[in-house]
Amino acid sequence: MSIPTLQGEQTSILYLPKEQNLLIAGSAGTGKSLLAMYKSIYLAVSNPDEKILLLTFNRAVNNKIKEDCKIVCEYLNQEYPKNLIIDTVYSFSQKMIVDLAEHIKEEGYTTPTAKNILQFLKVERKDTIPALMPAKKEELIAQAVQKASEKYSDMAIFKRSSDTYIEEVSWIERWDIANFETYKAADRVGRRKHRIRRDDREYIWEIYQSYLQLMESSDINRLYSFDSIYRYLNQF
Repeated sequence: MSIPTLQGEQTSILYLPKEQNLLIAGSAGTGKSLLAMYKSIYLAVSNPDEKILLLTFNRAVNNKIKEDCKIVCEYLNQEYPKNLIIDTVYSFSQKMIVDLAEHIKEEGYTTPTAKNILQFLKVERKDTIPALMPAKKEELIAQAVQKASEKYSDMAIFKRSSDTYIEEVSWIERWDIANFETYKAADRVGRRKHRIRRDDREYIWEIYQSYLQLMESSDINRLYSFDSIYRYLNQF
């Protein structure tokens, strides 16, 4: 089995002081994930009394890094460090939200956000998370689009593919856009296939508001989607 190893400058980065914040930039395949993995193992082994957290953006990468960490530790004849936590940013944020809500309750004070979380956990089963699953999110956005298209049947914006609305709603959530004025004025870059004219943003915003209402309705009863989880966590 091939053991992934660091090369050249990657090794020097590995031993930079742990107090130093680093931004590692590079194109695909240049070893960013590999370096993050080795750095996490090094920090966990050299700081056994501290928890080391490595976050990824999806489950596939998360699982791959976990397996590679085990392989590297075996190659180095090093026990897998128990203080190394590897998780997706979404899963970790989800756990933080629930833990913070419980902590706030124990401390004898609360916030509107914490109260919503605690009420959710009181009503729902403990294994039901407050987040909206991606497949259900797409279904709710489709319902919101259908509702708006019936109201504005002659508008070309409602003849776009479903990916257009999913991408735009997710972008609004990730950037924590609080009102239509901010959304209309925002510079929306990075789109290639799903460009939306600024004049059409009022219809997208109506879709977004309808989607939020559907998500919070009694039969769905979810507090946020994974794209808005950072905003929800920050509200604590």
